[in-house]
Amino acid sequence: MSESWTKYAEKGAAAFQAGDFTEAEKMMRAALMEAESASDPLTLAILLDNLAEVFFEQSRFADAEPLYVRALKLREDNLIPGHEDIVSSLNNLSALYFFMGEHAKAEPICRKVTAMYAKALGPDHPEVATSLNNLGLLYMAQKKFTDAESIFTKAFRIRERALGLDDPETASSLHQLGFALKELNKLEQARQCLERALPVIENALGQESAEAESITDYLLDILTLQGKSKESAPYLERKLASKQITLGPTHPEVVALMKHLGDMYMVERKTGEAEKLYKRILSMKERALGKQHPDVAASLTDLAKVYQAEGKFAQAEQHYKDALAIAERVFGNDHFEMANHLADLVNFYIAFSRFAVAEPHAKRLLDIKRRILGEFDSGIDPAMYSLATCYFQQNKLKDAEPIYRKLIELRERISGADDPQVASCLFPLAEILKKQQLYEDAEPLYQRAMDIRMKKLGPQHPDVAIVLESYADLLAKTFREAEAEHMKNCARGINASQRK
Repeated sequence: MSESWTKYAEKGAAAFQAGDFTEAEKMMRAALMEAESASDPLTLAILLDNLAEVFFEQSRFADAEPLYVRALKLREDNLIPGHEDIVSSLNNLSALYFFMGEHAKAEPICRKVTAMYAKALGPDHPEVATSLNNLGLLYMAQKKFTDAESIFTKAFRIRERALGLDDPETASSLHQLGFALKELNKLEQARQCLERALPVIENALGQESAEAESITDYLLDILTLQGKSKESAPYLERKLASKQITLGPTHPEVVALMKHLGDMYMVERKTGEAEKLYKRILSMKERALGKQHPDVAASLTDLAKVYQAEGKFAQAEQHYKDALAIAERVFGNDHFEMANHLADLVNFYIAFSRFAVAEPHAKRLLDIKRRILGEFDSGIDPAMYSLATCYFQQNKLKDAEPIYRKLIELRERISGADDPQVASCLFPLAEILKKQQLYEDAEPLYQRAMDIRMKKLGPQHPDVAIVLESYADLLAKTFREAEAEHMKNCARGINASQRK
């Protein structure tokens, strides 16, 4: 037999390691051609696998498939059943079909490999768990999540017994089981699996490893689905620390994570922690983009919200104004971004009951929104409501009334007559009419606002109590003392239940 195939095979292997797939293919083909005339089928199988691997690395799966199939046939014809080289060939073919998306072809091969491992090594051997894990991944790809849960559970139990809970392979099985449970909407079980797996994977592979990042991302998703986003800060901190190592402290993805974490701190009312992150982001943006960039304005607004939450009125106001000034210079007057920053300033003044200061800004905001969107677009709703609030709180009832009426019409058209947002306009309109002693006009508005809030928010909601108290005042003014007292008692009961 000619041994020249070995020279071609060695050159092909070297080219493959260097990433020169064109040269690797050329040499591997030459080696295979030389070996075809030989009588050793097992050598031929090795060379078929080598050429198939060159194609596999280039995602040329259709070229790799017949080579892997032929190599398997040669080994099955020339080796005893269950031989490790046959298992290796089956694994190659199973992996190929997985990446080709031909999961129905891969599944029976994977099952066969699992059975072979169990027979040769015993059902509790870690190699059986590895094969089960591969089968579970196939089920996941086919969205057979119940089957995947069962298989991953078996793999985990084997590894737990053989390797212990602190082994990264055991943690990897928990990781996969957690994914399957999440897809089955068994969120709490999934979370428990992933939380057990994460520290083990971090200790073994590092916090910045791909598997640790994958688990962290899944935990963040689960917390969001559970409505527990407030608990996500520790995982965001982990992810941020990892990304700072792998990408660098100024990478856009790192900055986005810092922003996300800062927002979570704000939700948790950890304003000091949020402030530190927002200041870092602002400093980086100013250095990279210049002080007049729209992204700098966004960071100024984030800091303003921190100062507002901390009651630092002057600092918050200045940051809102600085952000608005940047938006005005960059975008001009009739632009959504500028309008958004103006709305932030208006809402800030309203939150601190500075209605007279807010009023001219609210007028300007509404004018801008009308020019951009038109008179009847739902996008003007918040600006209308802000201006109406400014008028109402300053007792400018004649100015507030028509805006509330337009808002009721707009909200009924967009959201329906029984939406709580409609009630939030019915109530101040009723108050305006009551102050003008138009009691007959005000009463049905109170009743309607009360009915909507009781129906949509529940009879014990504090907003219901607010309407009851004001309606009781109207009843007293119209000499219906018994009814008024009943309404007051109902309001007191709601308020008392809220204090418990």
